[in-house]
Amino acid sequence: GWESVFYVMGGLSCLWCVLWVALVQDTPQQQPLISTEEREMIVTSLGGKTNDHTPHKLPVPWRAVLTSPAFLAILVAHACSNWGWYMLLIELPFYMKQVLKFNMTEVRHIYN
Repeated sequence: GWESVFYVMGGLSCLWCVLWVALVQDTPQQQPLISTEEREMIVTSLGGKTNDHTPHKLPVPWRAVLTSPAFLAILVAHACSNWGWYMLLIELPFYMKQVLKFNMTEVRHIYN
């Protein structure tokens, strides 16, 4: 029945968790599935650990992030999506009553 969807998703989530625990490590140095060259490239390009194994934290370029076209596009898309969603939630009962001629009892049962 319809409950099987939840069992399938739960089973897939458990499988994902087992694979994650088995394959993902905290640092590139702990990952056995990558080559030495790839490990060094990751560590040096991301400012990970230097040769003396002291952490080196890179500063976050907040101005560049907040003014990037990709961030601004996501911001506009999210605002438009929210506007549409909330407009639908607010105006749909009025539309159903005035245009579709639902009575408020029917509309109330649909929304509850």
